[in-house]
Amino acid sequence: MIRIVIAEDHLALIDGIKSFFVNSEEIEFVGTAENGEELIKQVDLHQPDLVITDIRMPRMDGFVAVEKLLEKNPDLNILVFTMFDSYPAISRMLNLGVKGYILKNSGLNTLIEAIKTVSKGKEFVSDIVYTTLEIGNYEAKKELQTERKNSEQRKLLTKREKQILYHIAQKKTTIEISEELGISAATVETHRKNMHRKLKLKGRNELYVFAAENKYDV
Repeated sequence: MIRIVIAEDHLALIDGIKSFFVNSEEIEFVGTAENGEELIKQVDLHQPDLVITDIRMPRMDGFVAVEKLLEKNPDLNILVFTMFDSYPAISRMLNLGVKGYILKNSGLNTLIEAIKTVSKGKEFVSDIVYTTLEIGNYEAKKELQTERKNSEQRKLLTKREKQILYHIAQKKTTIEISEELGISAATVETHRKNMHRKLKLKGRNELYVFAAENKYDV
């Protein structure tokens, strides 16, 4: 028998889930909670095989509750059951240590599979959640690669070139930059050409884009 404590601030949803499993010989709901604080108390009281929790709850949200629960018992099996389908929410919960994450619009078969899988200490995420993670991980990796590339490029530039880039990011013209730095317009243009070569940029506008993205200081 899988003994479950569930946290959800909509009692109608809890009642609906419990009624579906009322005659189950495999699953039993031993405790319910409407907020994170009550969830922790119910888990302490019943020592369940599985915890099912939402994220948005009054008094203490799911993130805080999960963190506190796993501090006490790192091996606790937790399944997140929520409408939060964003990459930051999913990755944060998984990084905290939950073993499962499914959305409330999942079918009952998905919920049953998730319960049986996570209660055994195994990981389970629904197909939609998996897709969100794949896209999010790809974008995060791409962003990291871009940051590393920009970091390497920044090392190629002189202090004067970085000063000029700062002003380029402010959309200043060559004349305005030369007056600001007390150098000739021809010198500014020479620095521009050198930066294009070092950074392997093509169009004149690409230098502005690079400057704006890298937030150079004077």
